[in-house]
Amino acid sequence: MTNPKKSYQIKELKGPFGYRRHGGGIVIYMFTENLDYDAVKQVVEYAYNEYTEGEDGEKIRDWAQYDPSILRTKIAGDIEDEWTLEEVTEMINGKDSATAKFEMLITKEILAKDIPLIFIDSDKNKIFQLDEMSFRSIIKKYKDKLSIFVREYDYADNY
Repeated sequence: MTNPKKSYQIKELKGPFGYRRHGGGIVIYMFTENLDYDAVKQVVEYAYNEYTEGEDGEKIRDWAQYDPSILRTKIAGDIEDEWTLEEVTEMINGKDSATAKFEMLITKEILAKDIPLIFIDSDKNKIFQLDEMSFRSIIKKYKDKLSIFVREYDYADNY
């Protein structure tokens, strides 16, 4: 018996949701424990709502994702796909705590660059976008239980 898909309540996601061709297209998902790919799919359906014609003439959502997806950072180097807080912070030099390093990475390399940071709250079945203030409350609550998932999106015909 398969598990039924979980439905999430999405609080307004402001983006910017873009396409790699235009220099954007990166979205960072933050979560605790296991990533729910159905939640990621719901974000894509929310944010990318333009359609195009597929190879078979069928109408399809105009998006594709790069696999692997890469976030290039000055602080930690390249972050590819899925990483735990601990894995990311091992890549960052310095004597600060793992939490402080992670906070620096998120605020300086993601939020400061207007890359959407989407939190998937699997316990409460909610999805919402984080800004600096809400991120700080999430990191205080979950400390070292956080992970990130990098996705790069582009038009369907670019993949």
